[in-house]
Amino acid sequence: MAVLIVIGWWFAASGWGQQSNKPSEPAGAKGNQPVYYGAGTCADCHSLDDPKKVRGLPPVLCRCNEFPIWDKKDKHKVAYTNLFKPGSQGKQMQKLLCYSDHDVQTKCVVCHGVYIPDDKIAAWTDSSFKRDQSEGVSCVACHGADIGGDRSWIDQHGSATNRNRERWRKLSRQTKETEYGMIDLWDPAKRAKKCASCHVGSVPEGKVVTHAMYAAGHPPLPGLEVSTFSDAMPRHWQYLAEKSDEAKKLLEYKPNVPERTELLLIGGLVDLEESMDLLASQAEHCARAKEPEDRSLDLAVFDCYACHHDLKTRSWRQERGYLGKPGRPQFRPWPTALLQIALQAAKQDTDRSGSQSTLENLHKAFDETPFGKLEQVAVTARAVHKWTQDFQPRLAAAQHLDRNSLTGLLLEVCKLGASETWDYDSARQLVWAFQVIHADLHSNAADQPAVAETIKSLNKLLKLELPHGQEQNIMSELPDALARIAGYDPRIIKKHFQRLEELIGQR
Repeated sequence: MAVLIVIGWWFAASGWGQQSNKPSEPAGAKGNQPVYYGAGTCADCHSLDDPKKVRGLPPVLCRCNEFPIWDKKDKHKVAYTNLFKPGSQGKQMQKLLCYSDHDVQTKCVVCHGVYIPDDKIAAWTDSSFKRDQSEGVSCVACHGADIGGDRSWIDQHGSATNRNRERWRKLSRQTKETEYGMIDLWDPAKRAKKCASCHVGSVPEGKVVTHAMYAAGHPPLPGLEVSTFSDAMPRHWQYLAEKSDEAKKLLEYKPNVPERTELLLIGGLVDLEESMDLLASQAEHCARAKEPEDRSLDLAVFDCYACHHDLKTRSWRQERGYLGKPGRPQFRPWPTALLQIALQAAKQDTDRSGSQSTLENLHKAFDETPFGKLEQVAVTARAVHKWTQDFQPRLAAAQHLDRNSLTGLLLEVCKLGASETWDYDSARQLVWAFQVIHADLHSNAADQPAVAETIKSLNKLLKLELPHGQEQNIMSELPDALARIAGYDPRIIKKHFQRLEELIGQR
């Protein structure tokens, strides 16, 4: 462990997480300064047991019980306090990494709370904002800071004046975001990007988990599947399909768009986009560096299991073969796992060869020299990033999936799972994808007992059920997770996918 920490400190010297270290200003700032409120500001209207009690005219667009769900159950609420309470893992990390209090703010709070620069706190915060970060990742972290004045979305959307509320509801989601700063989380791509900024990383926002942090004790970031992770928060919001008929009409609900599957597909593409942006940004930074010690990619961008695996004969890694030259680590593969599913959903067969060749070029860049040829990695990762951005509108336009289309996607997931040898994180992506699509097809899991039993077996192998709520501690779950990774056998996973394919094909 001591060796790992020394290596981690050496890579930390390159300054990852220091490129920006500033909060994102509201989308509609336009010269107005942001105002960050505490979660208590939202509690008055969002802590009711009956939505009909909300002031103003119906229909009510939300349940108005969102605050207590977040406050009592959501891990985001305790993201900071659990990390930095006395004797915690975070305190130990701070000591090992020699972090000052300012370092904690710019490198930890940026994801574990709401980071605001010291020189902006007085101007940018309302008196309700908890500067001790006791509210962790609170409402404004995801929904956006306010702008104030006549562009205050917090005042407008919850106005006591019926006229103002009706006017607000008539505004488009785009207007609410661009002119008022309320982030459009109904857009699956924007929602996924907001999640990925922390759970994958973002150089522009200063959100980067380094190998030094891992060496000091930060738990490994797992592969992200937004729909599954959202349910485990647990969700404090409803999908449109779960809302009242009045709310559906007002929000222009489209019943032919399966929302969970839409979030899965677009979210998977966003994960790839953001991981490529993270990789390209770091490679560009290293390529510009003048000092030799700064011209190396941080080890955290590489496939962890290329180095961290048991040494044993009949290794599945050797049987699978290598995407590049043996001994030359590649980038983390899990963000590419759902790409073929998205291509099928969009009926974009012509893009398969394009996406494959673009990714192959990136693999070649990592083959050129140990730990990648920086300039080539930067260019090719940026090309993959651009490809995902260009493909997203075509995927979004194709989200009219009937039952036959969903069944076809399920079969495609099964075929991929049964035919390829996947790493642990990528296998989880595929099983989560199966569960999400299957849930859109069959709301009652009891109707498919054989499928449910197979998924239960996969859960034992892959630890698919994420720690729920505030009671299940990530660190206490980590030994079990690492044990399952060490014992992972993709041959067994293939057999389970073959079984699922048989079950789906029979219907």
